[in-house]
Amino acid sequence: MIGKFDDFLKTVTPEVLEQILNDANLKAAQAREDSSRLTLWGNQVGVVSFTFSLELLRLYHKWIEQQL
Repeated sequence: MIGKFDDFLKTVTPEVLEQILNDANLKAAQAREDSSRLTLWGNQVGVVSFTFSLELLRLYHKWIEQQL
């Protein structure tokens, strides 16, 4: 049986979150370079949100595979 999502969240350590955030910040910096003044804030928020979500989803899928 696959564990609950809350069980997965317990495996996400502060160090893992820091790695994801560092990656997201690097991508946000690239967005700052590529954005106009009008789209700067929105692009950064979008890049950070997307990167964070994608990396958590990647970790979740790895965790599920280990549960099988």
